[in-house]
Amino acid sequence: QLRACVEAILKQQGDNKPLGKHWTTRFVKRHLQLSTKLGKRQEAARFDGFTPKAVNWYFDIRETEYGWIKPENTVNVDEGGIMAGFGHN
Repeated sequence: QLRACVEAILKQQGDNKPLGKHWTTRFVKRHLQLSTKLGKRQEAARFDGFTPKAVNWYFDIRETEYGWIKPENTVNVDEGGIMAGFGHN
């Protein structure tokens, strides 16, 4: 995820050169305050709850409560805190 975020930022700045094969490993070694985290398997209940009905219900509630927020003022952050989407400032 780190590599994808950095590549997206560089692309936005007009730098389309690819990162090196070992860029991520070396970046983490240079920044000792960072750590890596292994993903965990999700419980079956989380997958079973992801139905079209549940998704439609969520977006109906979201629109009612937060519909006034413009899409360009939102970002998506996963449970690990890595930003998965890029907004516009």
